[in-house]
Amino acid sequence: MKTDTVDRPRVVEVERYRWIVLLIAWLSFLISFIDRLTWANVAVSAGASLGLSVAELGVFVTAFYAGYVICNGLGGIASDRVGGRLTLAVSMPTLGVCTFLFGFTKSIFMGSSCKR
Repeated sequence: MKTDTVDRPRVVEVERYRWIVLLIAWLSFLISFIDRLTWANVAVSAGASLGLSVAELGVFVTAFYAGYVICNGLGGIASDRVGGRLTLAVSMPTLGVCTFLFGFTKSIFMGSSCKR
């Protein structure tokens, strides 16, 4: 009968960091979720500051969700090919940068092209 030997120091090291990794993943998804919900709350003030009509604000919403759906498909393909860790490591900072840059939008063209 063969018993598996486990490198105990390695297991302890992994167990120590799993909660940190879980927290970082949870915070990443929370920020992504908040990003999707934010537009409804800021649309009126953003439209007023940019001088956009309700129809033009709809272009932002459409561009955001079209980009969201496309990126979900691409993210699924990427996670199948390169793995979930690398896909999240690339996609979450990209989401953060795009969200940050969206704050500097000066026109409807610039805003809709940033979110695609």
